[in-house]
Amino acid sequence: EDSATVRQFTIEALKKGGFVNLQVFTNGKEGYEFVKNNPESVDIIISDIEMPEMDGLTFCKKVKESKELKKIPFLFFSSLVNDMMRKKCDSVGGEAAYSKPEVDQLVKDLQSFLGS
Repeated sequence: EDSATVRQFTIEALKKGGFVNLQVFTNGKEGYEFVKNNPESVDIIISDIEMPEMDGLTFCKKVKESKELKKIPFLFFSSLVNDMMRKKCDSVGGEAAYSKPEVDQLVKDLQSFLGS
């Protein structure tokens, strides 16, 4: 997430939902480098779509093209989500796409997805 305000709001909501071990990056390139170098410490990826340096669609595509990383669930959380964008997210291997500010639904689905 590249917006500091949205990033902080989302972090607080995730922590409130019981997700406390978070790694946060401001662009897809930093996120991808972390995931690539620390795959064992990543249970799930939540990414914005529109970010500097590497957008979320490219980030997801790179993760899903990697034999070592492709099993990590990838979720999108963006203000750009509509039916057409959901299809693009699906086409690069994303498991789900949530519209900002649907953070409550995101947290609920994460708890279900990860069995929390």
